Amino acid sequence: MAINWLHEGYKRFQAEQYAEALQCFDQGLAVDPDDGALLTFKGAALGRLGRYEEGAKYCGRAITLNPQDAYAHAMLGAILADKGELTPGERGAAIACLEYAQRLGQPGVGQILEALRRG
Repeated sequence: MAINWLHEGYKRFQAEQYAEALQCFDQGLAVDPDDGALLTFKGAALGRLGRYEEGAKYCGRAITLNPQDAYAHAMLGAILADKGELTPGERGAAIACLEYAQRLGQPGVGQILEALRRG
């Protein structure tokens, strides 16, 4: 079941074993390719591995499937912020994602937002 892969991947993600987490999320997505949590966590794991563009695409897909997914918005904003050298458009997109996640009630985005706003 996809949920089992999500739980296994999440444990590895929390342990900062991002490559192993990515394998779990891939297994879960093979079962359910439209699982928003798996897509978001796959994007987050890719971002932590420095594969920012690819990670952003997976979070974007999760948002397409569920535009009200606060965590997917927060992760997309965080991935963009983690990228480092941002174009003005990327900075604006990251801020917009994080502000939206905050409006939806996602905790923990305030510090990232503050850093992005300071430039």
